[in-house]
Amino acid sequence: MELSELQEYANLYLNGIPSYRIRQEKTGVAARCLPGLYREMIAGIGESAGARAISPPEWKGGASREVIGPFRDAFSGLSGTLILMGSLSDGTATGYSDLDAVYFPPDEEFVESFGEIRRALLRATRVVLSFDHLQHHGVFVVPESIARSCSPLPASAFQGAVVLAGKPGLKLGGWEDSWKTNFFPVVNKCLALAENPGKRPRNLYGIKLFLSQLMLLPSLFLLAGGQDIHKAESFGVVKGMFGEDCVALDVATELRASWKRPRSRLFEMGVNTWPSPWDFAFAFRRFFRSPESMTGKLNNEFYEGAARLARRMKDALDI
Repeated sequence: MELSELQEYANLYLNGIPSYRIRQEKTGVAARCLPGLYREMIAGIGESAGARAISPPEWKGGASREVIGPFRDAFSGLSGTLILMGSLSDGTATGYSDLDAVYFPPDEEFVESFGEIRRALLRATRVVLSFDHLQHHGVFVVPESIARSCSPLPASAFQGAVVLAGKPGLKLGGWEDSWKTNFFPVVNKCLALAENPGKRPRNLYGIKLFLSQLMLLPSLFLLAGGQDIHKAESFGVVKGMFGEDCVALDVATELRASWKRPRSRLFEMGVNTWPSPWDFAFAFRRFFRSPESMTGKLNNEFYEGAARLARRMKDALDI
């Protein structure tokens, strides 16, 4: 198993996301083997020549304390560094905002305390899904050696981030290639949805997932071109390059600003009592329907605009 494959599989397994079972069938690697595989790789992991130090400030409380506090407490007892990123960390959260976080365990903790990390993530998942029923990803788990050699997150992702627990200073390396995992899948999805209206998302979860992917595209594109620019600032740069072909980004931004977070007591009860909260969430949330005012904006013009922008980005990179 390649290091990048181990990283992705470990994240899926530790967070309890159902697709890890499919990954196991493809790799043939049982989850219990992951710590041993990582132990064998540690000796060959070095620090990237372009590694960059990050030192986010400590969280001082304030906005969204009701969700951030319990989320932080879920990791009590672990020795690594827990960092909160995105709009919840910098005070710009809207009803659309999910919870973006990464946990950096020391190498020895990742190897020796795999079960403890998984139990902490289970507690954290219940907090996250109770807060945002439509959250589509778990917490990133990046052992410190991997962070120094091939971080799956670029340095710009930590702009405005805060430390919830652990030491404030870390190093990220190899993040220059982190765009490769998601750029082409998002481009291909934009093209496919424009050509096949029947595959377009109808429920609120599917819509939020696609909008999130679309709004990540500018920063992925710029990173592919060697510019590590924060997501919030990437829109302006890309609009300066592609002009009117960015209309789909404007629609996505408008929907994000007016988004109403769905609330369901039944959903919260399920994720807090079901043995696997992600299994429950994936089964239940297809029932969250989008309002007509939203679906009216996600018309043919929107999807064709998203495809046009994706195509221009792909052509501009010429790769």
